[in-house]
Amino acid sequence: MLSALENAARGLGVRRLVLETGLRQPAALALYQRAGFAPIERFGEYVQSGLSLCLASGHGRRRSLGQLPNYDGLIRAGGGLNVLD
Repeated sequence: MLSALENAARGLGVRRLVLETGLRQPAALALYQRAGFAPIERFGEYVQSGLSLCLASGHGRRRSLGQLPNYDGLIRAGGGLNVLD
């Protein structure tokens, strides 16, 4: 299903997808990581949520989660996730 959504987005000219999931959802985090999504700073209504993790697909320079002030070192269970600028 995720692949179908990505294909439909590409067909519409979308170059980057963003989403929100929870830190307590390791299966979802693993799925998105395998699909090439990487953490980004929290956006919108999720900025103040200590349990939200926002991710994006697309290309960019990767950096570590420690460089994102909104995550306050909370992410450790996701394992090896990187951040796209």
